[in-house]
Amino acid sequence: TQGRLIATHLDSWVFVVMPGFALKDEINTTINAVQLEKALKGAKNDIILAQDGHDIKVVSEGFKVTLNGLPSEDYPQSPTLKITNSLTLDSEKFLAAITRLTYSTIKEDYSSLSGVHIIVSPTGLEMASTDGSRLSRYRDKCVLPPSSSPEQSFEVTIPASYLDKFVKSLKGTKDSNVLLEVTEDWASLKMANVTFLVKTLQTQYPRYNHLIPEYSTCKYSLTF
Repeated sequence: TQGRLIATHLDSWVFVVMPGFALKDEINTTINAVQLEKALKGAKNDIILAQDGHDIKVVSEGFKVTLNGLPSEDYPQSPTLKITNSLTLDSEKFLAAITRLTYSTIKEDYSSLSGVHIIVSPTGLEMASTDGSRLSRYRDKCVLPPSSSPEQSFEVTIPASYLDKFVKSLKGTKDSNVLLEVTEDWASLKMANVTFLVKTLQTQYPRYNHLIPEYSTCKYSLTF
């Protein structure tokens, strides 16, 4: 049996597929996320979920709790997406790059400086972040197929706080790829059984490349 969790605060959505859950009957309700997390932490071994009206009963070995719920019809509808661009990325490289790039962003801000800017072009993938004092850039020329064309190019700025949560939620996941899909104002990141849907930042990202000296112009360099 397969379950599905959906969580949102409107600017971001998380969809989680839960294979192998034992369900007594179909479940379709809305539960407080904090209460559900506490209940699942208290459960042991196999977990059984059962719906009673709008409430949920969580049952496992020596453990039983009932969580008050609300009608699922009251829950916001997830946005309908019209995908304009997509790219499959190596998960190990992408997650490692995001971990480093989120360091150079402004936290809890809605300006472009709170995001990671992603550029996809026929020459490859580039990601950058800056808070005005620090600047980080990542490049990978091997992510696109040889047939890539300028029509496949796109740019998007994703809030770093959501990318950081995406990385943390996937620790231990063995899926080798991340699928990045982009619409006019949303970005979707899919890996394993987790999908993050995030509203993108629409402000103009600062021009940063002229601040980074080219290796050919450097008098000294250090490789480590």
